[in-house]
Amino acid sequence: MNKREIQEQIIQHYHRDEGMMILVFAQWCVNHNLDAHELYRRAYPDQAENPLLAQMVNQTVPKTESEEIPDSTLLGVLSLFGNDDLAFVVNEEITKRTKGR
Repeated sequence: MNKREIQEQIIQHYHRDEGMMILVFAQWCVNHNLDAHELYRRAYPDQAENPLLAQMVNQTVPKTESEEIPDSTLLGVLSLFGNDDLAFVVNEEITKRTKGR
């Protein structure tokens, strides 16, 4: 493999992993009756709609068919990808939910 092929493979892996991160976020939102697009807009108000988010939202399943996604798992995945603003908004929602118990 030459250098260019290696770089392309790394980029492909990153995009695949980024898609998985967004899918975890979108499914977590479904599981907690939250709008993933609305949370994303709160975190990144100056960004346009995220087409990958829209694609991943379409791949979610009803919460009755989903495994539970622990809050800590989602926050860890968001942190891993440097989505600190989104993690902050997610943490606000977690706080609201836990205070409501």
